[in-house]
Amino acid sequence: MKKSFLIKLAVLLLAMMMLFTACGGGGGGSTSAEENHLNFGLTGEPVSMDPSIGNEQNSWQVHYQIFDTLIFRANDGTYEPRLAEDWEVADDGMELTFYLRDDVTFHNGEKFTAEDVKYTVERLLESPYTSDIVIGIKGAEVIDDYTVKIVMEHPYGAILDCIAEVNFSIVCKSAVEADEAGFARNPVGTGPYKFESWSTGEKIEVTAFDDYYRGRTSIDGITFRIMNDTSTAAIALERGELDILPRVALTDKNSLTENENIAWYETDLAGSTFVVFNYQNGPFSKPEVRAAVSHAIDKEAVLEGASEGQGTVLETVLPPACFGYSEDFKGAEYDLEKAKELLAEAGYPDGFTAVLKTNEDPLYYKPAEIIQGQLSQIGINLELERMERGAFFTDAYGGNFDIAVFNTTCPVPDADSILHFYFHSSQIEAGCNLGYVDNPEFDALLTEAQRSTDSEERLELYYKANEIARDDGIYVPLYATKAAIAASKDLKGVEADPIYKCYVYDFSW
Repeated sequence: MKKSFLIKLAVLLLAMMMLFTACGGGGGGSTSAEENHLNFGLTGEPVSMDPSIGNEQNSWQVHYQIFDTLIFRANDGTYEPRLAEDWEVADDGMELTFYLRDDVTFHNGEKFTAEDVKYTVERLLESPYTSDIVIGIKGAEVIDDYTVKIVMEHPYGAILDCIAEVNFSIVCKSAVEADEAGFARNPVGTGPYKFESWSTGEKIEVTAFDDYYRGRTSIDGITFRIMNDTSTAAIALERGELDILPRVALTDKNSLTENENIAWYETDLAGSTFVVFNYQNGPFSKPEVRAAVSHAIDKEAVLEGASEGQGTVLETVLPPACFGYSEDFKGAEYDLEKAKELLAEAGYPDGFTAVLKTNEDPLYYKPAEIIQGQLSQIGINLELERMERGAFFTDAYGGNFDIAVFNTTCPVPDADSILHFYFHSSQIEAGCNLGYVDNPEFDALLTEAQRSTDSEERLELYYKANEIARDDGIYVPLYATKAAIAASKDLKGVEADPIYKCYVYDFSW
């Protein structure tokens, strides 16, 4: 009897040890799979759960799960129905009519109707954070409960791309009107997941919405874990504390791919890294100085040092994944002697000292460190100021810098979303023009391209605009990198996306 008891006890202890080993394993998220849950890494605190405010990557990752747009843009450039079953664009581009689904409910149980679409459009028109996706839109008209018309002030070639963008997510009118400030922390959407809680600096919780119109999602819930930076997040993924990390740093590729429990996915990024100047004040207000910088930067060396050569050197600020990109365009050549001559012409034969501002994100500060060294070769001595993310963007959009390295991804994969948004003089008042660039000839070309619905004409106009940008030194393009996602090898349905879109609805364990 005693021997039998001891054997049973030994078997029980062995089973318990195996169970604890399985649940506590590193990288690969076995616990999450067993619980049908997902631990999702964010590399910073989201700004807001309100799509009319949260205009940055960490907010978007949560928006993708909670909200829906009228239409969806696939990576091949085609559009798919979402809240709208069908749509029509007038021949003159002045009206867009959307025929809505009649079987959609918000997370609070209310029916989705055309009134919610109209209300969403009106909020986007009023918001200072979404001016880039409502270009040309005058307003919206309700035709009936499930038909809505968007009316334009002028045609816009990229309008469908804008309407498919995540900031164009449809919000619940009654929920926002009940508590607009509170909506930013307690959103109500139509998406596959409904919001549960937000612990600042720690996590955001969402759970599957049982009545989702496209069918219930496979994964029951998501915990968005808020990390300090990309390095901390990569370590958490290796330890198995995260199951997926979009926007993973390319410099972490080697260490992560060595882990047999982690899968790596990458594609060309629809975004770019570039140098911007204070166009109005200081030494960089002189075109000769800006041109000198253009000739003094070895882009290949910057790409190699900042992202281990993973990416594409750019001749313009437009990346290959963006409409308006041209393989034939040539920017300023690397020529140190030419750079020194231009500095002397500008009145700085011995160079000068200035401040180079950069974000604490390695996407910004790594190229900045390399450029600091390169420009010292022509006598431009840069003091590197590495700033907290929010403070950096405040200064960048406020024109409060001498020279800066900037990185952007374009949710709307169109030249207008970079060239017009960051460099058209009309964006100075809107608070988006980097360095307060004001070039009338450049402006005129961008405006004409924006309002054209002829793709070939738009390409020609953007080519001419890039020639002016090169000759006037409006910016110095550096490179486009890869958009990478790292995840548990057991997580199915993961694909790299040019703007880091992640729809957990498509995933499963």
